[in-house]
Amino acid sequence: MEELIWEQYTVTLQKDSKRGFGIAVSGGRDNPHFENGETSIVISDVLPGGPADGLLQENDRVVMVNGTPMEDVLHSFAVQQLRKSGKIAAIVRSGFVFSSPR
Repeated sequence: MEELIWEQYTVTLQKDSKRGFGIAVSGGRDNPHFENGETSIVISDVLPGGPADGLLQENDRVVMVNGTPMEDVLHSFAVQQLRKSGKIAAIVRSGFVFSSPR
């Protein structure tokens, strides 16, 4: 039987001149999730073929961007942190993964 595990790890993305980091984010203290009121910054879209493709997934939680915590922040603050990252962003993400028993 597979088990659902919550994992956290760092992903380093290099900004593409045309597609940026290839992600969209939603959430934030000012924009809680419509179903459960959660205020986490969440990956809402990953551009196929973009820098984040295969590294981040929709519904991943963004925990930190370049050392700045993303817990209980405004959506605009999270977007600003990504924009001011320059060409490289270190994103700590958390999400569920499936694990098979040994």
